[in-house]
Amino acid sequence: MAMIGLGLLGIAMTGVVLLITDRLYNGSIIWIVTAAAFGLFAMLWYLIPLARRIKINARSD
Repeated sequence: MAMIGLGLLGIAMTGVVLLITDRLYNGSIIWIVTAAAFGLFAMLWYLIPLARRIKINARSD
């Protein structure tokens, strides 16, 4: 449940980044900033913790 909640929160925050950059800037910078925000959320909330969990589980085996 927590992973689903974090995923939905990340999507909502990415949507807010898209909305704000759409109001502030024009052109392709909107999509570049939004994609960067999505990548940052995915890395910090999923990829780094998953890599840590795999590393810890590998040590315990």
